[in-house]
Amino acid sequence: MKKDTGKVYALKIMDKKFITKENKTAYVKLERIVLDQLNHPGIVQLHFTFQDTYSLYMALESSEGGELFDQITRKGRLTDDETRFYANEIVDALEYIHKLGLIHRDLKPENLLLTSDGHIKIADFGSVKPMQDSQITVLPNAASDEKACTFVGTAAYVPPEVLNSSPATIGNDLWALGCTLFQMLSGTSPFKDASEYLIFQKIISQDVRFPDYFSNDARDLIDKLLVVDWQVGLALVETGWIYP
Repeated sequence: MKKDTGKVYALKIMDKKFITKENKTAYVKLERIVLDQLNHPGIVQLHFTFQDTYSLYMALESSEGGELFDQITRKGRLTDDETRFYANEIVDALEYIHKLGLIHRDLKPENLLLTSDGHIKIADFGSVKPMQDSQITVLPNAASDEKACTFVGTAAYVPPEVLNSSPATIGNDLWALGCTLFQMLSGTSPFKDASEYLIFQKIISQDVRFPDYFSNDARDLIDKLLVVDWQVGLALVETGWIYP
């Protein structure tokens, strides 16, 4: 809470030694620069930053509803209506991000926060990647292509092309959206396994097994999002066709 205003913020705390050790300095700078320029109801707002001897701090918009991941865990799985509602809000925010020439690269239920009245906000832009035609103003070194083919994000949500060291595209986010919708409806990731190696093998082979209770519409949409040709998934988003 900020004492002079009484306003409550969510404080993201980053250890300076860890940032330096893991070569994350450029990522942290880029996240702050990008968040400063984003303005969308479906994206967590950055209010201000500060630091002390040991840590960097981001004062972010508070999301009292917690993570979508926690809601899925509590309920076991979400209903079709809940999934449809959240899917549309996620797609709206992703369209905004992509039109600005940005790729989130770490979309997953843990990075989808809920407001007190149940709306979705995309959080954690620590892996964000500006595309060459990005409308976001960034520092020259922060926009470097050297991270474009780097594995970032979370294993179970990474598309096959990233595992094959292909450059990042908005298809990364569409693939992760497909994984996230699957998890909302089933309670688990489509590529869950005992190790990262086994997860990656499933992803490369696109080994997705749908539970019997998935509707045909849900299967069809997720199938189309979990494709190597990301233009197919993009067409669904651009035409407004989302899980009906």
